[in-house]
Order: sequence, then C-alpha cells, then structure tokens
Amino acid sequence: MNLAGLCVVLCVAGVTGCATSQPVELPPEAQGIVITPVSSASVAVRPPLVRTREGRLELVGFVTKVYGSETTEGTHLDLVFLDASAGILQRKPAIFHPGRLTRGRHAPSRQAAYTVQIDALPVGTASIEVRAHDAPDHQS
Repeated sequence: MNLAGLCVVLCVAGVTGCATSQPVELPPEAQGIVITPVSSASVAVRPPLVRTREGRLELVGFVTKVYGSETTEGTHLDLVFLDASAGILQRKPAIFHPGRLTRGRHAPSRQAAYTVQIDALPVGTASIEVRAHDAPDHQS
C-alpha cells in the first residue's frame, strides 16, 4: 500500500474511532505536562502523545530519518522527566522499531514507532523531553 493510501485508511479509522469511543481522561498528574521532541542529526522526533492504556500512562510516538543522514542504527531515545526549573528528575530509555530507517521512493522503513510504559511520573514532573541520541549509550 502506498503512503497516500495508508494516510486515507488511518484518517478514516481515526474519524470513525473518535465517533464511537469515549474520550480518554488522563490522571490529574499527567494533565498539563509539556512534552517536547528533541531530534538528533539522524532522527527527527515527531510530537508524541500521552495516553492511558489499561490504567497506566503510555507515551506513543514516531521518528523519521533525517534527509542526508547515513544511518539510524545505534540511535535511541531517552525520555527525560524535568521539573519546573528544567532539572532532571529521571531518565528512561526507549527504542524505536524498526531501528534502521531508509529514505527513497521504495524504501521499506521511512518511519519507526515507539511506545513507552510510564509506571509512575516522578513527583514534580512539569515536562517530558523525548531526546534522540546517535550513540548506543545514553547521554544527557
């Protein structure tokens, strides 16, 4: 299926899903949290979504390969929980799948998805950054 066809299918599914499902109410501690994507030289992080699934918070998002980058292998994501003064409260690693993204007309993997379960927000969380790193180890 081409990209345009996939977009149409997703839009139709989203519209019909919105018409039949109840809105999800986030817990009070998750309301008002600012989520910021931070891209790297290889990966563009798209704005993620926080949702509740089976009573737990979940962060869901997508990444795409940056034009001109050679590889996305070894690139990973860090969820960085920040307080109101931008102090780091906690880091949580995340990996997107597939890990190797390609570009081009017939590229099999132009974007990748990630889902991270958040068991409990650190006390004082004001914002979350989803940071991409072009290295196998976690950095600040």
